[in-house]
Amino acid sequence: MAILVTTESGSHQASWKLGVDEIIVGRSPGSGLFIDESFVSRHHAVISFDKSNYSIRDLGSKNGTWVNGNKIGDSPIILHSGDSIHFGSPTASLRFMGDDLTMTLNLEALNSGLRVDIAGREVYLGGHMVAPRLSKKEFDILSLLWERRTIACSRDEMIAKGWPERKEGDVSEGDIEQYVRKIRKRIGDTGKPPKQLITVKGYGYKLL
Repeated sequence: MAILVTTESGSHQASWKLGVDEIIVGRSPGSGLFIDESFVSRHHAVISFDKSNYSIRDLGSKNGTWVNGNKIGDSPIILHSGDSIHFGSPTASLRFMGDDLTMTLNLEALNSGLRVDIAGREVYLGGHMVAPRLSKKEFDILSLLWERRTIACSRDEMIAKGWPERKEGDVSEGDIEQYVRKIRKRIGDTGKPPKQLITVKGYGYKLL
């Protein structure tokens, strides 16, 4: 198994498990690795697996794909454990970790605080997976907050993510608050006031 991890420091780090299927990286909501940033193209790059190696190639993106500071083209570039990848801007930076000792050491560094594995739909606290797993709605709402962490998410955005089956105006503030309380409990944010999943008065919520 190989993974991609965000390169930011602190407890808010995300990871994506890589399998044998191709993963499209881009701004399109249907992307296997969705990056909601204006400098990322809808179909920006693709990561593939061939027998024993993972490789990456650019899909004609506007702002380019870079591996270890070198811009790549549409020819596959083999990825090695520890490689730094960014898409259009250094702020959208990930690190490739292969199935070796280096990955093990880096995983240990990630095992602190809250971590959300978007692809695996798993949540970790202090390096341990939260069990039982969050419900679909709980995870969908948390994944939005995680992807937008430190940025306030409006109630409308949370409704669109958590209640796509409901008609507009059919989700009350009470419905949202109920699930926020459930998520806070699952991620151990039970202090008064909460310290991680905070309320932005008159707007929505923000994950710190």
